[in-house]
Amino acid sequence: MPMGLTKYLVRAELTNRNMLFWGVGYMLLWIIMGAFLFTKGFPKLPQPYMDEPSGYTPAIGPPNHSI
Repeated sequence: MPMGLTKYLVRAELTNRNMLFWGVGYMLLWIIMGAFLFTKGFPKLPQPYMDEPSGYTPAIGPPNHSI
């Protein structure tokens, strides 16, 4: 790729406000959310719904407990 075209594309992407918002802003949003959710102080909550199977699943029918 010629150097002039590369320079033009890089400059166009860096001055595009939509690219800056969705590229940088959205990435920062997920970094902040990840830092908030996955800190060491975040409590590990028990998940009682994972311990036992439910009694009825409409798409499949009653569970088969013979296994």
